[in-house]
Amino acid sequence: MRLNTYRFILLTLFVLINGEAFAAPLPAAWVTPSEVAPFSKAELGFNLPEFAEKSVEDFLQHKEGLNPYDPQQINAIATFRSGSASYSVPAFYYEEYSRDRASIRAVFHSCPEAKWNKEETTYRWRVRFAPPSQGNWYVTVEVEIPQMTKFTYKSEQMTLVCKGKMENKGFLEIGNDKRHFRYSGTKESFFMIGQDIAWPDGCRFRGGENPDFPKMVVGGFLDVNDWAADVGATGGNTIRVVNVPWSYELEWDTVGVYRMERAWELDQLFSVCESSGVKLIFCLEHGTYGIPPQNEEHLDWRKHPYNKYIPGVDMPDDWLTNKEAIQVYQNKLRYFIARWGYSTSLGVLQFISEMDLWQLRDDKVGKSDLDGNNDVQMKFMAWHNQMAYFVKNRLPWRPLLTSTSYAGPPRDFSANTFSLPSIDVVAPKHCYFTQRYDNLRRWKEINSYSRFERGVADLFPDKPIIIDETGFGMLVGDPNDIDAYNDITFHNTIWATSFMGTASCGLYWWQWNRSDYREANFPALAAFFKDVDFEKVRFLNSGHWEDSGKPSKVSIETFYIISDDDYRSRAMGWVHNASYWWGNISQACKDRNGKTMEINSKTGDDAAITEPRELKSGTQFQVRGLASRSTYTITYFSTREAGKLWSGGEVKTNIFGVATIDWKPGAADYAYKLERKIEWKSSESSNGI
Repeated sequence: MRLNTYRFILLTLFVLINGEAFAAPLPAAWVTPSEVAPFSKAELGFNLPEFAEKSVEDFLQHKEGLNPYDPQQINAIATFRSGSASYSVPAFYYEEYSRDRASIRAVFHSCPEAKWNKEETTYRWRVRFAPPSQGNWYVTVEVEIPQMTKFTYKSEQMTLVCKGKMENKGFLEIGNDKRHFRYSGTKESFFMIGQDIAWPDGCRFRGGENPDFPKMVVGGFLDVNDWAADVGATGGNTIRVVNVPWSYELEWDTVGVYRMERAWELDQLFSVCESSGVKLIFCLEHGTYGIPPQNEEHLDWRKHPYNKYIPGVDMPDDWLTNKEAIQVYQNKLRYFIARWGYSTSLGVLQFISEMDLWQLRDDKVGKSDLDGNNDVQMKFMAWHNQMAYFVKNRLPWRPLLTSTSYAGPPRDFSANTFSLPSIDVVAPKHCYFTQRYDNLRRWKEINSYSRFERGVADLFPDKPIIIDETGFGMLVGDPNDIDAYNDITFHNTIWATSFMGTASCGLYWWQWNRSDYREANFPALAAFFKDVDFEKVRFLNSGHWEDSGKPSKVSIETFYIISDDDYRSRAMGWVHNASYWWGNISQACKDRNGKTMEINSKTGDDAAITEPRELKSGTQFQVRGLASRSTYTITYFSTREAGKLWSGGEVKTNIFGVATIDWKPGAADYAYKLERKIEWKSSESSNGI
C-alpha cells in the first residue's frame, strides 16, 4: 500500500472522528509562463491525489469510480484576485493528444477517418484565465470530492503577473448604442466581417475535391483551421462554427462523458482564431434533430445520447424539461466555459441553431409546430433563460449569448426567446436565395416587413442583430455544386447586408474553401469600416432605394445607414448596378447533371438570363432621410480594391432630406460615405461679443 493511500486513510479517519473539515495540500504549477499580457491565456495545472486519479481512471475505463466531468463528484475551482477584483474559474479535466499522421491524407477516396494519439499528460486538471487588467493576480485552487472525502484540497497561493502591451483588445461586449459591438479592453467598436466555416464535412483531417462530384469540395479539421486563419489574413474578423456529431461535439458516445480528442481539436481551432485575430460565433447544438431526421442521418434524434441514455427524453422537446437532461447539459456547459470561456476569441455563444426547425413530435404522437404553440414556446423560453443565467453566473467576462432561428421574421416563437433579458444578441432568419430581390426582402425583414408588421430592428431596438447564415439557395440545381458558382452572390450579399442596421455583414454559408473569394472581398470591406467608430456615431437609421417598383425593371439600387444625431451628419452605403447578379454573371451555369440553375420568376426578378447591362450616363440614385436643404460631401470607395477611393464632390438635399446622386460609371458597384457640411453663422450676443 502506497504512502499516499496511508495518508488518505489517516486523513479520512481524522475527519470521521472529529467531524470537521480539513484542507489537504494540492500541488499546482503554471503550464504557461506566469507572466502574460492583458487578455492573454494563462494556464495552471494540477493533479489530484493518487487515490482520486486512480478512481477517475477506473471510471473512464470501467464506468466505476469518479466521473471527472461531473462537478457533483469532483468540484475544482480556482479563485483569481487582484485588488478588489475577484473571479472564480472552474477547472476542467484534460488529456493531451496529437494527430495520427497516418490519418492525415488529402486524397478524397482513401482519406481515412481522423485518429488522434493519446500523449503523456503531465497535469490532468487545468485552469485557464485571461487577466483583464495589469498587475499581480493571486490564485488558489480548491478541490472538493464529496463522495469520497469530507475535506478540501487547496493549493498554495500562486502569483500571475499581468504586464506589457495590450495586443489583445479584449472580449466582445455591447457598445454604447446597444446595436453594435466593441472590445471590452480598448472600447473600440467592432463590426463583424466574415463567414460561416461551419464544420469539417466529415470526421477527417483533410478533405479535397470529390472525384465523383468535381464541383463538390469537402473539408476536414485541418482545412477548417486553414480557412479560419485565411479569414483573418484577408481582412475578416469573425467565423461561425456549428457543433455537430461529426466535428467538435464532446458528448455523443454516451451521457456525461466527453470525447477528449475532440476537445483537444477544438483547442487547436481556438488557438488559430486567437493568433489570427478572429472571433468565434460558436453554436453548441445543431437544431434540426427529429424522427426521422430532416437531413443528415446523424441528426436522427434516436441516435442522440440524451434519447438513448436518459429515460423520458423521447423527443427533442422532452430535453427542454427533463430534470436529468437539464443537469447533464449544464455540466457540459460548465465544462465548455471552463475550457474555452477564457478566450477573447469566443465572441458569441449560441445555444441552438435553427431552433424552430426541430421536429418535436413524430406522426404517431402528432407534430408540434412551434408557431402558434404556446406550450412549446414557453418550454424553449424557460430553457434558454435557465441556460443563459447558468453561463452568466459562472463567467463574469462571459461571451455574448444568443440562439438562432430559421423561419422569419420572428413574430411568434423566436421573438419570445430573443426578447429574454438573458439573451444579448438577435440572430433572425437564415436566408438562402436565388434572385437579386432577396437582399431587399432581407432588409425589409430587419427594418420594416410591411406597413402592418414591425421589423426585427424595431422589435429589438436595444440588441445587436447579426445575420449569421445567408447564401445561395439550395432548391435550385444540385446543392453540392454551390461552391462552383462565381463570387457575385458572395460579394453582393456581404456588401448589401452591411448597411441594413445590423452589427455584422451577412455571414455567408457556402464557399468555405474559396480563399480567392475572401481575398476578392474582405479586404475592401474591412478597409471601408476601419475608421467607422460606432461608439462615436450612432448609425441607427437604415434605408433602401431602387429606381423601379417592379423588380425586373430595377437597374440601380442602394442600401444605406444614416447617423442618428440631430444633424443627420453622416451616412454610408452601397450602390450597385442591379443587373450584376448571379443569374446574369453566371450565364446559365449548370450543375453536374446539366441542369440549369433555376430563377425564381414569382417576383418577375430577372426571369430571363441576360448579359449585365451598363448603366447609362446620367443615371442617378437617391439617399433619403438626410437633413433637409443641406450640403454633403460624398466619397466613393472601391468594393474590390482595398483603400481605393474617388472624391465624389458635393451633393445637396431638398426640403425632404433627399439627396439625388450621380452614378460613377466604370464599375459594377461602389460603397460611399456622406458627411454633412455644417455652416456656422455668427450672431451678436447681448454684450456685443
